[in-house]
Order: sequence, then structure tokens, then C-alpha cells
Amino acid sequence: ESTLPAIFHKYIVSKVIAEGYKDPRNFDVNAAQYFDMEFEKGISRARKESQSDYTSTGFIKSVDF
Repeated sequence: ESTLPAIFHKYIVSKVIAEGYKDPRNFDVNAAQYFDMEFEKGISRARKESQSDYTSTGFIKSVDF
């Protein structure tokens, strides 16, 4: 089971496609840059989402001395 939300799977696929276009047999710098950019957008979005989902369970308790 994957711990990565399904919406981010397409960004991983973009990175794999970019690596395929960097291979000398299929070299296409424009396509590689495009898919690398899509991957970076996904990383940025994932970082923002992971920071916004931060929750803390705690409470303030008064103490008398």
C-alpha cells in the first residue's frame, strides 16, 4: 500500500518520462525540461500540502505553585 496520495502519482510518472527523454536513444531536451518542470510543480505542491496538514495534539494546563 502506498503512503503517497494518488494525486501525486502523475508527478512521479512525469519524472520517469523526463528521464526517458534524457536517454541518448530518445534525447529531446525540450520534452525532458517540460516533464521535469511538471515534476517540480508536483514536489512544490506536495510540500505545501504536507505543511498544511500538520496537526498538533496538545493542551495548556494551568499549574499552581
